Amino acid sequence: QTPQMEFKPSSDDAVLQAIFNPNFPSAPIRPPGAPQPELHPSPTVPAEILAEEARGVKLAEEGKLSEAIAIFSTILAAHPDHASAWNNRAQAQQLAGDPDAALADVEQLLALSNVPPSLRARALIQKSMVLRLRGDEGAARAAMEQAAALGNSFAQREAVKMNPYAAMCNAMLASAAKAMSGQSCNASDPDSK
Repeated sequence: QTPQMEFKPSSDDAVLQAIFNPNFPSAPIRPPGAPQPELHPSPTVPAEILAEEARGVKLAEEGKLSEAIAIFSTILAAHPDHASAWNNRAQAQQLAGDPDAALADVEQLLALSNVPPSLRARALIQKSMVLRLRGDEGAARAAMEQAAALGNSFAQREAVKMNPYAAMCNAMLASAAKAMSGQSCNASDPDSK
């Protein structure tokens, strides 16, 4: 069996952090010398295609997004069931500023039956991000909750943040804590009586 390439969670988390929090200082997606992305068995993808996909990932990490997208497109033309190529192209398209194309690729990936749960979760996170950018908070939250249910820790954190009840409770708790800290300071201040 030939392995199928998949980004490591730390790499995807870095991409997602850059998209959700563009002002947050970030490190390179994959530090120099770091191991190549994880490989998963796939009987339909030859080793030379995986090597080409790794080259596309490297180009994307270098910011050469149009070149990376072209490589992933060539791979997908020959191997439309290659899930990680759909994911990699979707990420590159999202970073290139084409969320509609990214969403279309994510939907193609999610329609496949041979997708490892970790890759399916990351595709659902991308779907959630695009839907959120479009203002469809309900569908974005549903996709993020599906990713969270697959065990992705980033999705679990984001799903909580996106839950309107959790946000309301957090705001109320923060307000109460602020009020209590102000009261306790005032109560111990002899001049406040």
